[in-house]
Amino acid sequence: MFSIVIVSWKNLPYLKLLVKSIRRNSFYQDHQLLVHVQESCGATIDWLQSQGIAYTESDENIGLSSAANLVSQKADRDYICLIDDDMYVLPEWDEELIKFIERYGLRKCWVVSTMLERSGEYTVEASFGQNFEEFEEARLLKRKFWYQNLIDPLINNSALPGLIPRDLWRQIGGYDEDFPTVGSEIGLAKKLYDTGCRDLAITVPGSLVYH
Repeated sequence: MFSIVIVSWKNLPYLKLLVKSIRRNSFYQDHQLLVHVQESCGATIDWLQSQGIAYTESDENIGLSSAANLVSQKADRDYICLIDDDMYVLPEWDEELIKFIERYGLRKCWVVSTMLERSGEYTVEASFGQNFEEFEEARLLKRKFWYQNLIDPLINNSALPGLIPRDLWRQIGGYDEDFPTVGSEIGLAKKLYDTGCRDLAITVPGSLVYH
């Protein structure tokens, strides 16, 4: 269903937690995991190999945009899903994205999950631990339905996790590498807009992720 593109830089504990959440909480079980490893971290590569996860690597930090574009060349599913390595997806996050696309008949689109995070300045405020060691997974899962009923899609200003049809991603050539990291979402939005896509970074309230 999704080719899930993750860029990771010396962040193995969080990457493991993200992958755990994808495998445990996804409705669809045929997602393809793709990871780019910045600065060729040996521990991360060893773990990816042990998990059978496809990856690319670079000897230096080449930036989010170039890294995501590189590893996404391995994508073979219908959608490209862009996600940070320090996130945790909640149950049915993927099903809600697909249901939203199908409900509104979207073809050229970029839809995003609703992000829960401690600051809540541009997203939904929620506190379930400020780092890996303090993460309250069980309590977060119990609160899922409360947050789904609370959320107003207009308050979310997150661009990730973002879902884009693979054919559209290939058409635009992925991220604009003139924006290596800062501004990557703006560059991506401009490239999508230039193809005629007007459904950009639309928030799906039922698809939740904790950051």
